[in-house]
Amino acid sequence: MLGALVVAYAVRLWQQRSTAPRPSAVFRQLALELGLTRRDQSLLNRISHAQNLPTPLTLIMSRATMEHYARAYVGSLGYTQARRVEVRLRLIAAAVFGP
Repeated sequence: MLGALVVAYAVRLWQQRSTAPRPSAVFRQLALELGLTRRDQSLLNRISHAQNLPTPLTLIMSRATMEHYARAYVGSLGYTQARRVEVRLRLIAAAVFGP
């Protein structure tokens, strides 16, 4: 009897886990709604990973948060790549937060 209850409970937990939206799926959906390209999403993913953030959603919660972590990320790049990334990040910030 106890074994059946444990199995039923485990199945219920499994079902709840699979129906709860994952942060990566939420990020992709929100990014699409904001008009961010896959390239933009990839850049935000790279920044969040490099800065040890739990999810790229953190970056699009506030302009100040994005600027802080983006500045740290850009500082780790070479000059030419840093300039390109800065331009891209300005465009992303404008799409997410407005001009």
